[in-house]
Amino acid sequence: MKDLLFTPAAYAQLFRNHIRLQVPARGIVLEQTASFSHPRMLLGDFNIAEACLGALLKKAYPSRLLPARPLLVMHPCELLEGGLSKLEERALTELGLGAGSREVRLWTGAPLDADALERLLAS
Repeated sequence: MKDLLFTPAAYAQLFRNHIRLQVPARGIVLEQTASFSHPRMLLGDFNIAEACLGALLKKAYPSRLLPARPLLVMHPCELLEGGLSKLEERALTELGLGAGSREVRLWTGAPLDADALERLLAS
């Protein structure tokens, strides 16, 4: 019953043309590859990346009466030299929201395990 009211957070790692989505509270790890990157940018084709992430979210949160809208931690893992620009931050945030999350938080540090994700969300 709790799962019907509470949607556990998701963690999306973005690589060149590849997304890994994890829902640690459910033990779910899903991956999908699509041609959405550009040689200079992780997010070269927004629409393809949004469809890819949206499909992963639908698989991670199966059909319910109302669609799940999880909090999503987006972690770009490549092409981060010099950090993210404001344009990249906005594009990643819009990507997560457009794919179906209710809130997006960006992370650019080391990969997060389940405990680190919980600490990040609690802060």
